Amino acid sequence: MAESSKDHSEKKKSSFLTPLSKMILNLSYVLGAVSGFIILPMLTIAISADVVMRYLFGAPIHGANEVSAHLLLVFYIFALSYVYAENGHVRMDLLYENMSPRMRSLVEVLAGSCGFVVFGAIAYQANDDIKYARLIGQSTEDVGLLIWPFYAVIMITFAFVLLQILVSTLLRVINARANPETHRVTEV
Repeated sequence: MAESSKDHSEKKKSSFLTPLSKMILNLSYVLGAVSGFIILPMLTIAISADVVMRYLFGAPIHGANEVSAHLLLVFYIFALSYVYAENGHVRMDLLYENMSPRMRSLVEVLAGSCGFVVFGAIAYQANDDIKYARLIGQSTEDVGLLIWPFYAVIMITFAFVLLQILVSTLLRVINARANPETHRVTEV
């Protein structure tokens, strides 16, 4: 009887997390699409135009390097969520695939915990940086782009990645407890 109660409790947790997981997955795909189909072409055009103007006409585009650097930041941050959702992060597959299901789950929980700490620290610091950048009106040197919106993108996206890591790790734990012979779960 206790076993069925445990199964019911895990199914209840999983039933809440699964729709949330799907929502997170969809948003990850949207961020990946924005990164790959909008930001990357913008970045390519900005860099290419600057190179052409600089070397063919001797007149570089004022502020192109700043704009490119900030677009590159947003590109990588948005792509990060997509890569995590696709389980494309770096790991030692040679070792990982030879581990027992229980050890794989432990490694994934440990990796999720480390990611949670790192991305949490970055999101926390970005929040402080937003306040400071707004207070002093911090902007880029050449073009005068305000810096705080980029810190806001960092904070919001990393907070989203934190949620992604948390839900993914919880689903892995629930899956490992419900099905000890398996180790994979639908990725978030």
